[in-house]
Amino acid sequence: MPEIAEDLPRHVGKLLMRHGDLLEESRPENALPGTEAPDDGPAEGTERANIVTGFDSAMKADPLPRLEAEKLLEVALGLKFSSLGPSRGGIKRWASPAREDFAKAHPNIAHNAVFVSIDFESLSWMDDTGHPQYGKITELGLAFLDTRALKDVDEPTEWVEQTRAKHYIVDEYAHLRPMVVDKRKHSLDNADKFDYGTSEIVPSRTLGDILKNALRIPDDAASNAENENAEIKYRPIILVAHAYQNEDKYLRSELDISAADLDEIYAIIDTQVMMCGKGQKAPGLRQLLENRYGMHPVNMHNGGNDAVYTLVLVLAHAARKGCGVEEKGGVVDEWLNALKIKIAEEAGGRCENCGGLGHSDEACKEPKGAGLHDVAKALAGLRLDRADAVQEFERTVCAASPEPAEADTLGTKAEGSGVPDDKEKGEVLPKLE
Repeated sequence: MPEIAEDLPRHVGKLLMRHGDLLEESRPENALPGTEAPDDGPAEGTERANIVTGFDSAMKADPLPRLEAEKLLEVALGLKFSSLGPSRGGIKRWASPAREDFAKAHPNIAHNAVFVSIDFESLSWMDDTGHPQYGKITELGLAFLDTRALKDVDEPTEWVEQTRAKHYIVDEYAHLRPMVVDKRKHSLDNADKFDYGTSEIVPSRTLGDILKNALRIPDDAASNAENENAEIKYRPIILVAHAYQNEDKYLRSELDISAADLDEIYAIIDTQVMMCGKGQKAPGLRQLLENRYGMHPVNMHNGGNDAVYTLVLVLAHAARKGCGVEEKGGVVDEWLNALKIKIAEEAGGRCENCGGLGHSDEACKEPKGAGLHDVAKALAGLRLDRADAVQEFERTVCAASPEPAEADTLGTKAEGSGVPDDKEKGEVLPKLE
């Protein structure tokens, strides 16, 4: 997903999302993206404050500040963090009665909220920013974690195993594949590589309703407790994103949705805000996964996979704070592998030949060693059916591309570059024959 972009008004375009900028802090040039910089600041007060239930509307419209996000994460998962903020330097104490007061201010969150992680992929990698299709949404990824399912779960591995995900590919642009690779030479052409379920190809006009319905999760327990004529109640949603300003831009400009107007959204957690220390430039998602937790993410730039990675990043942060889980050592990779295994078991198996769910290698009808699962075949078919449109797109959008600007090594978008952070143009992929 495009993670960081030009400093424009939030309702017009993409915003530069830097924790240091929000706090008007200086940013040392040697801060390593993805690692945790020291922080400073007063300890969380232990005096009892006036309790106001929930967040006010202003705080619901934007991502929570770091400390508020960590407090809400602690309450939602039923944990106890010994401190707030970074793990070294300026640790903020977090104890009673402040902890109890915060929990009382959010009475419907503990083991009741649903985490929903969101990620969009789009045509923002195009060189021609004036092209009518520039920035159009091509994928929507959603990952869900119902905290009610965690009441009797102690191990973080089991938290991740409760995660479920959805991946939607927009039909109108399904035949157009990214013609560039990211800064580390990873392909952006991963729409057919959803690792945590089966993708769906949907018309763009349905995307807004799909998202709204996904965020409206009926609270069956509350509804059943009242008379059957009572209004349906919905679960509180903690929306999770990486560089939320970009997701907000797509919500507003492409889907005409404002998260602030969706009553089900209780709060927004942005992993860039929650995991950036004082004076640190905002890291990309891959940088946080690799540098902070030693992960080896695969098939990124797929909306569904990136939504899962973002949610698991939040869970890893909580596990470190509340369970003492080490940041590195491959443990998060193990969690993700366990999730893939569980999803495959529920679907009836994962075929190693075509990568599809629901059948074994022996039952696969695809050619051995060259099989395509149903979604990959559908996308390939669309490219063939729309060959003229593909060729015209490649001629007008990707031909004679200007040389890319030098990528900023700290994860921000290079001035004037048309390709977003983590997707700096490296080389053009071969055209479809």
